Amino acid sequence: MECQNTKNNRGFIFIELMTVIAIISVGMVAAMAMIDRTKAEVNIVRERFAATYLGQEGIEIVRNIRDANWMEDGACWLDGLHLEGEEYGTTLISKASYDELDSLEELYIGTGDDIEDYYDDTRLYIDNDDRYHHDGGGEFGGFSRVIEVSLERDEDKDEDYLEVDVYVQWSGGEVHISKVLYNWLSIRSDCNDG
Repeated sequence: MECQNTKNNRGFIFIELMTVIAIISVGMVAAMAMIDRTKAEVNIVRERFAATYLGQEGIEIVRNIRDANWMEDGACWLDGLHLEGEEYGTTLISKASYDELDSLEELYIGTGDDIEDYYDDTRLYIDNDDRYHHDGGGEFGGFSRVIEVSLERDEDKDEDYLEVDVYVQWSGGEVHISKVLYNWLSIRSDCNDG
């Protein structure tokens, strides 16, 4: 009788072992799926983070051009932004990198053009120093950046200002960053007195 009881126990032990292996396997498959999803989410966040920084860099490029104009005697604060003498509401669509800080490259100037028409012309490439630029050397970095600068006037305050919009597009979406830049140092850089 003891012999039969041991045979039945071996059968139960085998079934229990197979059940435990099945449960562990299902748990491991679920854990692997969660790891893969986490990796994908991390890549999405990384791309959005890089796009946001590239957008902020676009704003800083325009600000640096404006600030450099203030430092130069007799310069108009709009020099290099291709908007001096233009009507209010005129928009400049351009591209720029930090190695081209003296002016923006004009792609379009006028009113009412569509930003999306310029994404192919504004691709960002990565050079050997891991910096983004527009000149086509290096490999495509996966991003396009369009800088839109519009000359506006606040009649109540009697002052001009720039509306700067930067659009960064990549395969995962688009980031839009906006900033208003004033000519708050107008005493030193009045375009009408030059």
